[in-house]
Amino acid sequence: MKHLIYWLLLPFLALFTIQCDKPPIDFEGENCIDGMPDFAPINTNNNEYDFSFFEDSQLSVQESDRIDGVEIVSGDRLVFQYEYVKDDKPNIADDEYTERILFEIPTELDSFILSGEDLKSSDAVFGAFCFCLDRGYFWINEGCIKGEKVNENTWNIAINVSAQASQRAFSVMLSEEFKKD
Repeated sequence: MKHLIYWLLLPFLALFTIQCDKPPIDFEGENCIDGMPDFAPINTNNNEYDFSFFEDSQLSVQESDRIDGVEIVSGDRLVFQYEYVKDDKPNIADDEYTERILFEIPTELDSFILSGEDLKSSDAVFGAFCFCLDRGYFWINEGCIKGEKVNENTWNIAINVSAQASQRAFSVMLSEEFKKD
């Protein structure tokens, strides 16, 4: 009888051991911002930029062989959104351009650094919307995002990332205050 109990417990112990070996998401990745001479944030001092975060939200990413769409939906995380909308020139056809960066983090964090696998775990995406070949959302596959909570309504966020589309790579460097939406 004693051997039977051991044989019944063995699969559970093996499963527990396998799960314990899985690396946790620590949100303390490689810092590619502080002390980096190549980090040169863009000037965002105009009305073309929006920096927001959403409480009680999460990202819903629809995928097939590529990202088909991304939505901010109700959830238990913080979602950050950077958006740039280029001023439209009425005399030029099809010059509209919008870009977005979206990512999410657990609500209990007061600071974080996302890089490597943490970018994927945070559903970090870059979106380009234009009359162009490479449009839509793309996974952010290089760089890092650093954040520090200032207060309940403000986060300081620094972004140094790139995303690969089919024809080109998109990259963004910025350091801004994101406000609660």
